[in-house]
Amino acid sequence: MNGYSMRVVLGVVVCFAVVVGGMTSTAVAEAPLLRFDDRFDVAAVEARDVRLSRNDRALRLETGHRVDWPGITLVAPEGRWDLSSQGYIAVDIENVGSTAVEVCCRVDNPGADGMQNCLTERIALEPGEKQTLRVPLVKRMPEQLKGKLFGMRGYPGGWNERTGIDPANVTQLLFFVNKPAVDYTFEISNLRAGGEASDWRAIDVQKLFPLIDRFGQYTHKTWPGKTESAEAFASHKTAEAADLKVYSSPDGWNRYGGWQVGPQLDATGRFRVEKHQGKWWLVDPDGRLFWSHGADCVRATTGYTPITDREHWFAELPPKDSPFGQFYGKGSWAPHGYYLGKGTYETFNFTGANLLRKYGDDWQPKFNRSCHVRLRSWGMNTIANWSDAEIYLERKTAYVATIHATSKNIEGSEGYWGKFPDPFDPS
Repeated sequence: MNGYSMRVVLGVVVCFAVVVGGMTSTAVAEAPLLRFDDRFDVAAVEARDVRLSRNDRALRLETGHRVDWPGITLVAPEGRWDLSSQGYIAVDIENVGSTAVEVCCRVDNPGADGMQNCLTERIALEPGEKQTLRVPLVKRMPEQLKGKLFGMRGYPGGWNERTGIDPANVTQLLFFVNKPAVDYTFEISNLRAGGEASDWRAIDVQKLFPLIDRFGQYTHKTWPGKTESAEAFASHKTAEAADLKVYSSPDGWNRYGGWQVGPQLDATGRFRVEKHQGKWWLVDPDGRLFWSHGADCVRATTGYTPITDREHWFAELPPKDSPFGQFYGKGSWAPHGYYLGKGTYETFNFTGANLLRKYGDDWQPKFNRSCHVRLRSWGMNTIANWSDAEIYLERKTAYVATIHATSKNIEGSEGYWGKFPDPFDPS
C-alpha cells in the first residue's frame, strides 16, 4: 500500500482506499527545460496576439483579445524533450496585471491539435498572485491494451485509456488564455520538469494479465509492506497490536478526543456548537473544545471492485462455495465509466476477504472494535461519512451520518456525482 506509513501498513486499512497499483517509482530532481536568461532569444518565439518581453529570468506576456487563444509556443531546443523519467512539467506564473486571469499550459507530442496528442492544465490567478502550475505527464496507453484495461481511475505505468502522451517525445509547450474579453499581463518563469515517473517501459504488456493477486494487490511489482502470503496476516496482527499499545492516544485528549487541558465549558452530555471567545467551536459532551478530525468510509467494504467482464485480471478469485464466497456481491450504481448503463454487475470485496484471513470467522466484530482503537491511535476522533452503522453505533467514537433529502437541483451545475442541490429552494 504505497504512500502509507508503516503504522498503517501493519493492519488492514479501514478508512483509506485500497491501493492496487504498485509501480516502482523513481524520484527525479527538478531540471530546467528552458532558461529565460540573457541568452534566450525572445524574438524567435512564436507569439499570437501577445507582446512578449524578458524581465529578470521571466517571460512577460501582454495579451490582446483579438484572437480566441492569444499565447506563445516554446519549441524544444533539440526538437524534443525526453521526459520519460519525469512525472510533471512545472512553471511559476505571476499575474502582474490588474485583472484576474486563467493561464493554460499545453504539452504537445507531434500531431497535437488541442484534443489529441497533448495535455492541458490551467491555473487561475488574482492580480498580484504567483503560483506554480503543474502538468502531470499522463502516459498514453499502449494500443494492444486498449479495450482490455478499463473501469479504473488509474492504470499501471500511469497510463490513461482516453488521453495521454508519449513523454519521451515532447516537442513544444504552449502558454495561452482562453477566449479573453480583455487584455492580460502575466509572467512565466522557472520552467522545469521533475517528480516521480513510473517504470512504465519495463511492463511486458503481453504478460500483464492477471494483474491482481488474491489479496487485491498488483502482481508485477513488490514494495515495502506488500503482503506476500496468507501467513503474513498473523504477523501483521501481532505487530499492529504492539504498535497500538505504544501509541494508544494523543496526549491531552479526553474520552471523546476533546481538548482535556483546554477551556472548560458547560458539560451538557451532548455535542454542540458554541461561540467561545469570539470563535465558533464544536464542544464535546464533557464541555471540552472539540476539533473534529476523522476519516470517511470506515467500513469493511472499502476494497470491493467489479469483476464482470474483467475476470481475467484476477489471479486467484476464490470458489463461491468456499468461506470467501460471502464476499461476492452485486452492484448496479455506476455514475461514470465502463459500468455506466450496463445494469447489474458482479463484485468482490477484497477488504472483507483479507479481514477473514486476519481475524478468522468472527472477523466482523473484531474488526468493528479495532476501528475505534486504530482511529484514536492515528490521532483521529471522528468517524466520518459513508461509514458502517454497526461500527459507529457502538458509540465509542464521535461520528457523522448522512442525511438524504429530495430537492430541486441547480440545473446549470455539473459534478462527478451529479447536479448540486439548490440550498435556497424551498423544497
